[in-house]
Amino acid sequence: MKIKYLGTAAAEGIPGIFCECDICEEAKRLGGKNIRTRSQALVDDKLLIDFPPDNYYHMIHNQIPFIKIENLLITHEHGDHLYLADLEMRRKYFAYFKDEEKPLTVYAHGESYRLVKEFIEKYHLDEMGRVYVQEIAPNIWFKIKDYDILPLNAKHPSAKSPVIYLIKHLDKKMLYAHDTGYFLDEVFNILQENNITLDLISLDCTGALMKNLRDTHMSLDVNLELLENLHKSNIINNNTKVVINHFSHNGMANYDTLVEIAKPYGIIVSHDGLEVAF
Repeated sequence: MKIKYLGTAAAEGIPGIFCECDICEEAKRLGGKNIRTRSQALVDDKLLIDFPPDNYYHMIHNQIPFIKIENLLITHEHGDHLYLADLEMRRKYFAYFKDEEKPLTVYAHGESYRLVKEFIEKYHLDEMGRVYVQEIAPNIWFKIKDYDILPLNAKHPSAKSPVIYLIKHLDKKMLYAHDTGYFLDEVFNILQENNITLDLISLDCTGALMKNLRDTHMSLDVNLELLENLHKSNIINNNTKVVINHFSHNGMANYDTLVEIAKPYGIIVSHDGLEVAF
């Protein structure tokens, strides 16, 4: 399997559009991997995770044919993860297909499902055969072709129905855990009950160098605490690839700084365009 990080920032991006803080000014000056767009990832070129306001840029910059992607997983309803306006661009006369016309199916829970359903019905995207929505529920497996996917409840109280995703393909397993604070006990229990040992874990690190951020997002010190407990529970091992992702300027560090701090722990710091095979 592989995961490609199309965007790696929290809601404001780095640099923030209206921000002149030291981190944003440094990112402007340094450029490169220090510039972060809003979070989105692509698994095996098939499963798109989240739909931020930077969809169009991600398509152009990464040369990804979004028209070929048939499945979209939504973590929660916040605007930096679910930008509904871009779904309208699959309407007839906005989008033309050269080959067989295939719809996009959006998988969403709770408030995200309600918002997507309301939007596609408003613009008749389902009637056109362009966009469908499938309701999912936490702790219940579902399949997309040869992928087995388990939504798990996230600790993100500012959202109404947030989930993170466990994704299995053949003998590989990954956990995409954004936006969430420290994992709920039920997440530990479900992973252990399913005998899950992860090949890759992607952890929310919105707070980066902040201390003890754990109730809606995580900081690096809380990531390390979580990783230690996941290791003790045999959910990860020494072969598990660990990526930290979803950064805010409030985390007080840009990419170059974070790489040096994370290096002793064997942690990969995400950047826009990073691809990790596992």
